[in-house]
Amino acid sequence: MAEAGPVERGPLFRIVRDQRVAFVIVGGFNTMLGTALFVLFQLVFERLEVGRFDYVLSLVCAHAGSVMCSFGMQRTLVFRVRGHFWRDFVRFTGVSMGALGLNLVLLTILVEGAHLPKIPAQLIVTLVIAVGTYFLHRDFSFRRGDRRSRKPDTTDPEKPERAGATVLNVEARIDGPTQRRVQ
Repeated sequence: MAEAGPVERGPLFRIVRDQRVAFVIVGGFNTMLGTALFVLFQLVFERLEVGRFDYVLSLVCAHAGSVMCSFGMQRTLVFRVRGHFWRDFVRFTGVSMGALGLNLVLLTILVEGAHLPKIPAQLIVTLVIAVGTYFLHRDFSFRRGDRRSRKPDTTDPEKPERAGATVLNVEARIDGPTQRRVQ
C-alpha cells in the first residue's frame, strides 16, 4: 500500500492559486457532465414512458456516471493527495451518496411540491449541493495531516505567512529532516 502524503497543490495551481477556485473549475466541469447525463437520461426515459418518477431514475443514472469522473478529478487536480486510495474513495462515495440523497429529496420537493419543471428543478438543486460538497470533500474525503492543512491555501509557497517562523523540511533525504529559519 502506498504511503499517505500530505495535501499538496494540484496541477491547476499553476494557473489558479486558490483551492476553492480549482474546486469550482473541476466541479463546474463535473456538474456540466452530470447535468448533461441527467438531461440525456430524462429525455430517453420520457420517450420510453418510464413513469411518473422518471426523473429519479435519471438522477441515479447520471450520478453513477459522473461520480467516478469527479473522484478522479478532485483527487488529482484539486486536492492532490497520495495513498489511502480506498479510504478516500469510500469517504468520497459516502459524501456523494449523501449529496445524492439530499438531491433526491430536494428534487422531489421542487417537482412534486412546487410543481417546477424537472430539468430546471435539478439545476437549482445542483447549485445548492455544490457548495456543501466542497467543504465535505476538503475536510473529510481528502483530509490529510493536521487541522492546519484543512484551511484553503491561498498563499505563495515562497512567502511564509510568519516572518521568523521555523519551518520543518520533511522531504525524504539521506540526512533526515532539517530545520531552517525563515526571515
